[in-house]
Amino acid sequence: MGSAVAVTRDTHTAQDRRRIASTLKDARQVQRVQAISLVIDGWSRAKAAAFTCIDRQTLHDWVERYNECDAEGLATLA
Repeated sequence: MGSAVAVTRDTHTAQDRRRIASTLKDARQVQRVQAISLVIDGWSRAKAAAFTCIDRQTLHDWVERYNECDAEGLATLA
């Protein structure tokens, strides 16, 4: 199993992330942003993944995308 990737993008707080998520129209992107906000709030990866109905590897991938591209990187790719 790989090591956990830290959320390194700190331009927004978890509350800011949730506010941004509430304005998005892409439901999957909303789920991704909300999962990231839980991690920023200090939730364990396992708990945040379970709460958002995904596995930890998926959350790991989302954190990497978020670190690289902020919330825009979490948009559903067509």
